Amino acid sequence: MSLLQIPQELLEEIAFSLCQLEYPGPPSSLFNFTIINRAVHTSIGLKANPLLYSKLFSAAFDIDSIQRRSVGHNSLDKFLSEEWVKRYKVLAKIKADTGLNIMGVGDTLPILTCAYVMMLENCGKNLDQLCGYADLPAWLQRYWLNKPAPRSGWWDHATSETTLAMWLSWFLLQHGRAFIPSGDVIKLFRMYAFGAHKYCLSIHDWTEFHPRNSEVHRLTFLAEPHPFTPLPPTIPAILSYLTLTPPPDQRQVFTSMTSTMAHAHPEFELEYTRGIELGKVELNHCFYEVYRSGSIRGVWEGMFVFADFTVYTQLLAGAPPSIVQDQHFSKHRQIWTLREYHLYANDEGDNNADDLGDLHSHRPIPPGEPLRSYFPTGTRLRESAAGVEARWDDDGPAMLYIPLKEGHSQVQSRRLIDVLVIGESHSSWGQCRLLGRIRPCDGFISLTKEYIDGSRGKWVYRGYLVGDTNPHLAGRWRDTVTPADVIGYEGCFAMRRRS
Repeated sequence: MSLLQIPQELLEEIAFSLCQLEYPGPPSSLFNFTIINRAVHTSIGLKANPLLYSKLFSAAFDIDSIQRRSVGHNSLDKFLSEEWVKRYKVLAKIKADTGLNIMGVGDTLPILTCAYVMMLENCGKNLDQLCGYADLPAWLQRYWLNKPAPRSGWWDHATSETTLAMWLSWFLLQHGRAFIPSGDVIKLFRMYAFGAHKYCLSIHDWTEFHPRNSEVHRLTFLAEPHPFTPLPPTIPAILSYLTLTPPPDQRQVFTSMTSTMAHAHPEFELEYTRGIELGKVELNHCFYEVYRSGSIRGVWEGMFVFADFTVYTQLLAGAPPSIVQDQHFSKHRQIWTLREYHLYANDEGDNNADDLGDLHSHRPIPPGEPLRSYFPTGTRLRESAAGVEARWDDDGPAMLYIPLKEGHSQVQSRRLIDVLVIGESHSSWGQCRLLGRIRPCDGFISLTKEYIDGSRGKWVYRGYLVGDTNPHLAGRWRDTVTPADVIGYEGCFAMRRRS
């Protein structure tokens, strides 16, 4: 039988087999097969048979997230066939740059963007392609070593490239695929972790509970540009720095922050949906796709880190980052026990509007002082088995924030408009009360930490939850004496859920 007589279905089966033989990585033998003759090329060439290459994409890369986001998309097969070619070109560039010991400056941002999206969608296949074939960890190490900031002694410039590279470094570390960082790379991570006066935690001002978008970024998805803004590089820098440099007595806690387990769904899917929401002109202020109910409740363990106060003062006065990069940092272990309380909208036409009792007014606590975790002065909270009764106005009604309960489908199906967090903490410094709120537009968490004996004052912890199956809570703490619009005394922290 000649090639001209082979049925279309068998040619496609041959194409599948050739791709599987060379997984992970681009199937060069498939390209050679498609150019054997005109008949074969007409049957299974890229332009002639986009449906085939759409199926090849599904076999080589993770597809679940794409399918969820592309419901109703009329040209999905055409997009996936084009994306199949694009991704293999990017993977080849990553591998070539590693082998040739060079960095293609013009291609750096597109490469980082593609790799970042692949990790957000990863369920296992994308990680195999990026690490098993392209050796992305070595490529990232080369990227960081080309950064002049650690060697020059001055602050690094936080570009879009730096942001994506920092997130990729944490994603790989979380999956146990990170490169072994040099001293200069550790210094760079530390620079971002402690440079509070240079590197922000959030896209929006942390002092605003209901911010407005001022700038919109774009990310190409399904062959079309979509609004997308990732969080700044500070959070992944803090997580990477504290995971890579744990104190000896806490090494077990922070080495267990990483996980090599395969996931049934993307571990960092929320970072994708958060980026989409942050990229929009009009921000959504009801937790849509930026926070999953119940994510913060439970027991957390981790550490808070601070530098010598005198050295930090010099840093704020204009000293170069080298003044703290070689400085000894104090690291203290802490444990948090957190409870989560919700307020839901009383949407018109909701038949369950009266199920929560007369006390539930469906009017959230108004934005308050940022140094008090957005609570207005004079707010009074009373916690009970029914929830948290909140009052901030003597003339106004009380509100009942209800605890999240398993199987409470009537409440969970309603629109979430406010989240309170209450808990306790203990460390070598003593016991504390924790009280905070979660910003609805991006999931930004603010917790006020007050020592019970009063001797160590009050501090405000601000940050984000990152991850789903193996979540981490990270960010910065700062003093509450310095006015919110002035740079204060700050350090960083990272927590993981206790298993």
